[in-house]
Amino acid sequence: MTYLIALDIGTGSVKSVLLDIENAEIVSKAIEPLRVIYPKTGWAEQDPNELFEKIITVINKLLGSTGINLNEVIGISMDAQMLGVIPVSRDGEALYNILTWLDVRAAGEPRELFTGFPKISGYNMFKLVKFLRITGGAPSKTGKDPVSKIIWLKKNMPEIYEKTWKFLNVNGFIAYKLTGSPVINADEAHLTWLADIRKGKPEWSDSILRDLGLSVEKLPVIKEPPEVVGNLRKEVAKELGLSENVKVVIGSGDVAATAVGSGAVEDFETHLYLGTSNWLASHLPFRKLDIFHAIGTIVSAIPGKYLLIAEQETGCGALDYIINSLYGKGDKTIYDEIDCNVKNIDPASNKVLFLPWMFGERVPIDDPYVRGVLFNVSLSDTKYQILEAVMEGIALNIKWAQIYYEKLLGRSIQKLNVVGGGALWDSLCQIIADATGTEVLRMSTLREASAIGAAVIGVKALGLGDFKYVKRIAKPEKVFKPRKNLLEVFNKKLKLITGLYKANKKYFRELNKPV
Repeated sequence: MTYLIALDIGTGSVKSVLLDIENAEIVSKAIEPLRVIYPKTGWAEQDPNELFEKIITVINKLLGSTGINLNEVIGISMDAQMLGVIPVSRDGEALYNILTWLDVRAAGEPRELFTGFPKISGYNMFKLVKFLRITGGAPSKTGKDPVSKIIWLKKNMPEIYEKTWKFLNVNGFIAYKLTGSPVINADEAHLTWLADIRKGKPEWSDSILRDLGLSVEKLPVIKEPPEVVGNLRKEVAKELGLSENVKVVIGSGDVAATAVGSGAVEDFETHLYLGTSNWLASHLPFRKLDIFHAIGTIVSAIPGKYLLIAEQETGCGALDYIINSLYGKGDKTIYDEIDCNVKNIDPASNKVLFLPWMFGERVPIDDPYVRGVLFNVSLSDTKYQILEAVMEGIALNIKWAQIYYEKLLGRSIQKLNVVGGGALWDSLCQIIADATGTEVLRMSTLREASAIGAAVIGVKALGLGDFKYVKRIAKPEKVFKPRKNLLEVFNKKLKLITGLYKANKKYFRELNKPV
């Protein structure tokens, strides 16, 4: 028997699974909570050393729950939260906390990208064109991108910038602690917006770095996700009770790993992630970009392939908010009651509409000011009609993104592999099928899609299977077929929702713009 440990390093927790490689079976799971630190408004940090301690704890917990021979563990692979930055000294010590993806202290950096004329969508047109040509994208004004955070550190903490040997992402930091090699996974190297991706594999762009006054010497080696970084360091192997011959695989960011774990690994196969936010994603053999609707490709976990992605800010987070408002904190009994009763609501007769933009939106409208709305509620409407309308709002927002997504995909979506906690709702899955006109396949990997993806990347890196190996694990649990009589109903509702947005856009801005 041979086993592989997969780590899914999120923001609120680190999950781990133990994969029996030969039988494509998950034999053990473990989880440890993680802490987020908020020193100031807009700042969101995590202690990198605390994170590594949690990883050691979760691996020991994972292995301790089984009776396997630890000499049969041959690899560790990972996926992690994206857009994090950790400055590391030459002796391998973190010089500052992780600036997580939630951190927006660097909003507006790099400033030269957002100043000067002529402008397009808030960007300096000439600088934007250069970024798009070389990197396939550009940092947003939010400050969440790694390049923005590095520039902020250089300007505001110059002593840390000068002492920094390498700026690592979360995958790279953990890989370094496990092996001693400073690296970054290719999909996240792309999203630093400092890499030239025109040759298929990201390479640091001397031209972009020179324009921004950054040094390539402070950046790590770029590795493809299914590449081995090295063997476990002696002291780490001893602490885990594992062999020093265990191979560590760099893996990918959580989005790319989820795409693999969903089972949609063939070109043009599409998955839908339903969590607090949601996204559509498909592997493609070529680059695509729609800058006006914020849809485009990033480097995927599969070498030579790209991941077309349309991410929306609020998915089931809106549903959770409404449920908590109506019921207080929900439990399984409440969820089952809601699911059962919402199924009995006829979308054609429900006149309540819900605009799901509880935290702004990016696809297909890039509007940070838009907010959620329950529209056309009457005294005769039941709480189940309101909840059904909320699910419709989520589904119609996905449908709106689907219109532009399919233009880049070059074909209509016939099936959606759905993963994420929101896929547990039968009622929501059926409404999404009805609204989008696609078959919705709830996958067996819906709870651990990222971790399963990381495991499959590891299997590929160790030469024990290809990416189709995932299909031995990720299988449809239930299929929801669209009800054809409702397609026109949802088409009309989408027109109403888009019309409501256009009519109220100026009011959203007036209410929510910074004072």
